[in-house]
Amino acid sequence: MFLNLLVNIANAIEGHGLINLNSGQAGDWVWIEIEIADNGFGIAADNLANIFDPFFTTKEIGKGTGLGLHVVKMAIETHCGEIAVSRTEGYGAGFKIVLPIAGASQQKVSQQKVSR
Repeated sequence: MFLNLLVNIANAIEGHGLINLNSGQAGDWVWIEIEIADNGFGIAADNLANIFDPFFTTKEIGKGTGLGLHVVKMAIETHCGEIAVSRTEGYGAGFKIVLPIAGASQQKVSQQKVSR
């Protein structure tokens, strides 16, 4: 799952990207929060609504299947997590993933605010 996301980011990076790993707790709810950002060309506003759709790609024919981000989102949601994206066209994109830690309360992540 993370490899798919990192490959997408690596394809967009012009220089160095940034990866932050944070964890936290709210009552009996324990989670891990992963933020991945790049300084690539960003995501065009008209593509933002479709980036997690299966087979959606902005790459040339034969250069990508358009499944990478879809697979990432499905895997995260399967584990009761969420992914959010932020973008500044021309200045990069950021992804924030929140996943509950196994054995912790199974409270749905969407009850917590996922924002960037």
